[in-house]
Amino acid sequence: MDTKTTTFFPECEYQHITFTLPNTLWPIFRHNRWLLNKLFKYAANILLGWAKEKGIGIGIDIGIFCALHTYGRKLNWNTYLHLSVTRGGICERTGL
Repeated sequence: MDTKTTTFFPECEYQHITFTLPNTLWPIFRHNRWLLNKLFKYAANILLGWAKEKGIGIGIDIGIFCALHTYGRKLNWNTYLHLSVTRGGICERTGL
């Protein structure tokens, strides 16, 4: 890994997750782009809540990096989020 990579992404395992919307909802988001901001919040909150529940009573804060895509390969409107999520995290109680 080069210096930039290790600075931005410390050595930790991560999982790639994609959140998509049904195509029937695409026009709503296309014409109300302020709603796109909500997608980040909801997707992150789902994963943060899940990690805290799975932390077996100790509560784990995971790392999340999100990227929004609004167009597909054919340049059609297609709203989805890519999330890189750490496969571990920081314990709220101990800080480790």
